[in-house]
Amino acid sequence: MKDHRFVLNDKAIAHLPAADGTQYKVRDSELPGFFVLVGKRRKTFMAQGEFWRDGVREFAVQVKLGDFGEMSTRDARSKAKDALGSIARGQRPGEAAKARPGAITLRQAWSDIATRT
Repeated sequence: MKDHRFVLNDKAIAHLPAADGTQYKVRDSELPGFFVLVGKRRKTFMAQGEFWRDGVREFAVQVKLGDFGEMSTRDARSKAKDALGSIARGQRPGEAAKARPGAITLRQAWSDIATRT
């Protein structure tokens, strides 16, 4: 089954048939980069964005947002907008989550050591 494109909502996703062998994507026609990956056992909300530098595409990234049934399409769309926005700003997915408040970078640590000597 090839990829499809239409407005994603809970009712439409519930009626999607399970994949028979190979996973397939159903892309949202309203929000580019937001789609549902349909497998044999589950339907997973995903977001896909691209990193660009100087007009050249460096790479594409896909982010799992959650599984259908555990979250609504509305919640998944909101998470997709956040994920796609951070990708558009040049942040890699999960990068901001790793930074803890008050944590310092290696560059800051070396600079502190250099100023003490």
